[in-house]
Amino acid sequence: MKSVHYLKTSTKKYCLEYCSTPVPKIKSNEILVRIRCSSLNINDYERYKPQKTILARLINLFQGRESHPLGGEFSGIVESVGISVN
Repeated sequence: MKSVHYLKTSTKKYCLEYCSTPVPKIKSNEILVRIRCSSLNINDYERYKPQKTILARLINLFQGRESHPLGGEFSGIVESVGISVN
């Protein structure tokens, strides 16, 4: 599986990196979607903005900053469904 991450380099700067990540194992109440299209949104922008706003601090607190895939809104095809999903 491929994803774009915003990673810290050895010079302590951040950059976008297109990388491979393992396919996640789904739990009984989850679905796995093969993403065909994704967008960047305000969460992605605020998380990596140099001047931290209150919104950015809340996003970092709940989502983290390090190696988090970008794009919270997406469309795609359902690949697998957990047994508890209706």
